Amino acid sequence: MALSASALSDNAAKVGYLEKEGSSSLCSCTKPSFKLRFVVIKGQYVFKFRSPEDKNPVGRPIGLLGAKIAEKTATSFRLATIPKDYVFKASSNEELEAWIQAINQQTQLVIKQSKGHAEIPASEEQSNQLAFKQLDQRHRLAAQEAQHASFSML
Repeated sequence: MALSASALSDNAAKVGYLEKEGSSSLCSCTKPSFKLRFVVIKGQYVFKFRSPEDKNPVGRPIGLLGAKIAEKTATSFRLATIPKDYVFKASSNEELEAWIQAINQQTQLVIKQSKGHAEIPASEEQSNQLAFKQLDQRHRLAAQEAQHASFSML
């Protein structure tokens, strides 16, 4: 199974488009930029893609264990996780509420699964493992880059 948008969309808790606030701004005095992302909630993670045809997610999968909706407006919400917060905008208040409900339900399911009180379906187990591999690979690459940078400074 690939970590593609189409493969992950099967039996997902929710799929669709949201705008994600970018982190390219170096100055907090400028208006934040938002990028349209195809978002898939599946298993323990929220995956972001540029389109439903993408073969690989954009950025890190967002872990739902310990995540919570920390703030919301009429069409946006902030998803707080342990490593960082993410701001998403929906096209309408109804769509926003549907996303928040899906995130809250999936987060509760993930908590139950982590405690052994709910079964993890095979399709979710596969997506969890693939996301973990992607996170582990990114962690190893970041560590190698940091090590290389420290050697080049000597």
